[in-house]
Amino acid sequence: MVLLCAEGLQSKEVSARLGVHEHTVGKWRRRFVEDGIEGLTDEYRAGRPRTVSDAQVTQVIERTPNTTSKDATHWSIRSMAAEIESVRSSVYN
Repeated sequence: MVLLCAEGLQSKEVSARLGVHEHTVGKWRRRFVEDGIEGLTDEYRAGRPRTVSDAQVTQVIERTPNTTSKDATHWSIRSMAAEIESVRSSVYN
């Protein structure tokens, strides 16, 4: 979003291109203008703390398209969760 805005596109054009609400584009544009790159980091949110680490998320993202489960043609939710030692619901969230 921010890169498209930097290319001179209006929020309405960016939202149409990316399929998001115009207010979402405005929020991220504003955060970048006010705080630069630091403004693009995720902010604290109320609610239950995360149960999945950044390392586990990275493992799922890297392994899913690049590897396969033992004796299978693709990863199942259960096999990926077992591989990264995570609860099954965390893999598909």
